[in-house]
Amino acid sequence: MEHEFLVDNEIVKVSIEEKQGKYTIGVDDHKYIADIKSLSPSIISINIQDRIYRVIIERGKDGFYVQCRGDQYFIQDIDQDEGDIQSSEEKAREDMLKIKATMPGKVIKIEVSEKEEVSVGQTLAIVEAMKMENEIKSSIDGTVKKIIASAGDLVDSDKPIMELEEKE
Repeated sequence: MEHEFLVDNEIVKVSIEEKQGKYTIGVDDHKYIADIKSLSPSIISINIQDRIYRVIIERGKDGFYVQCRGDQYFIQDIDQDEGDIQSSEEKAREDMLKIKATMPGKVIKIEVSEKEEVSVGQTLAIVEAMKMENEIKSSIDGTVKKIIASAGDLVDSDKPIMELEEKE
C-alpha cells in the first residue's frame, strides 16, 4: 500500500509491504528491507542493513511527531486535493516553528538563547524522557523567537519548548 505524507513541508511517497515478519519500505524511489520491533507504545526499533534506528513517535492533533537520531519531523497524511495539500503545508510549516518534545519528559538544558541564529541540525534543547536524554534539533535555518520552557520544566508533546522564526 502506498501513501503520500507531508514531512516537514515536503511530499514523500511511502509504501510498506510485509512478508514473513520482514518489511519492504519504499520511500520515494528508494527501497529498504527492514526488521521492525515495537519497544513500547511510542518507540520502535528499525533494523536496516544491520543499522538499528530507535524511532520515537507521538501523535499530535494534526499528525505525528517523529524523532530519530536526534532529528525531529512532523508528519501528516495528505489528500490528493490541492487545497488540502496547501493548507497541510502551511500547518506543517507553522508546527515546525514551534519546537516541542516528542514525548513527555523533563527539560535538562536549553542550548540556545532568544534572538540567537540557529541552523538545520543544531541542538536546541535536551529533554529527558524514559530515562534517556533526547536532543531536540532544529529542522530549519532561523532565529530563536521565544523560549517558553527552562531547565527543570516538565513538558509534553502538546506545548512548545520554544518558537523559531524562519530565516528570510
